[in-house]
Amino acid sequence: MFSTSFHDSLRYIVVCLTIHRTIKAVETIIDTGAVYTCYMAHSIDPEMTESDVSDNIHKDFGGFVDGKNRMVRFYQYPLKQFTIGNIDMGARNIWITFDKRISDNVLGMDILQSIDFLQFRDTGRISFFHNKEELAEYVANIQHESEATTNGFEATRKWTKRIRNWGLAYGELSIMYEGRLPD
Repeated sequence: MFSTSFHDSLRYIVVCLTIHRTIKAVETIIDTGAVYTCYMAHSIDPEMTESDVSDNIHKDFGGFVDGKNRMVRFYQYPLKQFTIGNIDMGARNIWITFDKRISDNVLGMDILQSIDFLQFRDTGRISFFHNKEELAEYVANIQHESEATTNGFEATRKWTKRIRNWGLAYGELSIMYEGRLPD
């Protein structure tokens, strides 16, 4: 499992490791509304130029610049390894751009749909899991901890209630255990 609690302007940020010619740790915005995982080319490899990938498959996407439908060219780019936190996604294709108007790296549903994740709205944290079994085990542990906390609350509530006739009981105990009870 990998968790993140970092958020910037209500956007979740996760550090992803990209490996191609170089190894880079890249801050990435999690966007469940994005179809594709898109990166700025210089965040993966500062030495890369557009001519290096000009033969790759390319697409023009809109909506990246100022929320308007201005088109931006992206190139499909093969990574030898892509890792979200400690979850190794193996070799993956992502989309990269050289457009200077783009300032964010985005983790989209093309990769998110292949892993399991759980969003905690109350804490602002997202946890990623290798598989459904790991997720189910985590949820079961949370439920168990929640029940234990609830049971602890019930015990605390019962033990903090005023006991009927406590004055008489305390008087008898202080006679039986003289000098041992606090005043």
